[in-house]
Order: sequence, then C-alpha cells, then structure tokens
Amino acid sequence: MKFIGEKSLKSQGISKTEQVFSELIIMMQKEVGDRIVANPGTKEYGALSVICQYACHVKNLVDVSRKSFYPVPKVDSIVISLKMKTEDEYNIKQPNVLWQIVHGVFTSRRKTLRNSLKIAGFNNEMIEKVAKEFDLTIRGETLNLERFAQLSNIISNNS
Repeated sequence: MKFIGEKSLKSQGISKTEQVFSELIIMMQKEVGDRIVANPGTKEYGALSVICQYACHVKNLVDVSRKSFYPVPKVDSIVISLKMKTEDEYNIKQPNVLWQIVHGVFTSRRKTLRNSLKIAGFNNEMIEKVAKEFDLTIRGETLNLERFAQLSNIISNNS
C-alpha cells in the first residue's frame, strides 16, 4: 500500500498522487496476490482489490509452487505486475467518497448496497437520492471499479 501511495490516492486521487514507480513486478504469497487481481463477486475480491486496481493495471504473471524453493515454504507464491496509472480513467470527483463507500461495502460484505451505505455513514436522505439513480438492492461486493466510481460520483453530485 505504501508503494502505490494509498493515503494520497484516497484523499487526492490518481492524478495528484506522487508515483514511486511506473511498474512493479513482485512475488508475494499467492493468497495476497490473488486478492489483488481478484474479480468482483469472488470471495477474494475486497478493498485491497479495489484500491490496487484503481491505482494500477494489475496482472497475474505466473504462479510459483512452494516446491520451487528450498527449504520448502508453507505457502505458494504468485508473481504479479502492478503498472501505475497516470490518469483517473473513471473521473472520480471526490476520492474520499469512493473510499468511504468501499470501506462500508467490504465491512459488511453480505449486506445490500443500501445497508452498506448506512454503515459507511451516509444518511437516509442521501441514500434515497442515490436510490433514484442506482440499484441499491444488490450486494456491493459485486460492483466492479467502474460501478464503484459511478456510485461515488452520484453521491458527490448530490452532496
């Protein structure tokens, strides 16, 4: 998270975040790497997936068996590529609102989006405004980054 500038991304967005690297190729524990490259609706998909995919083009390069090492570790590994984005392809108006939503959604994975927005701290008046433009009966964990951005911008426009 330090490499991709998490704090700056969450407060200022991609275009104002100082980039430490243009591309990082890294080997890590497979379980963590799978969470970074996960797709919406899978059990691995979470806040880590969203922030990494917002900041970077992520790609699974190769799985590495634990048997490739001596002594043999207890976990498999994965090599992933994180290529930093230089522009916000989703034009997020208020990055802090996006992360407030993401936090609410993944704090309560199995709840509807309406309930997740309540957990995220949005009041009923705001939630009703959003419900006119966005289906809040779905589970937030099924949203891809584009849909998270749309929801964030709807809230930003109504605040």
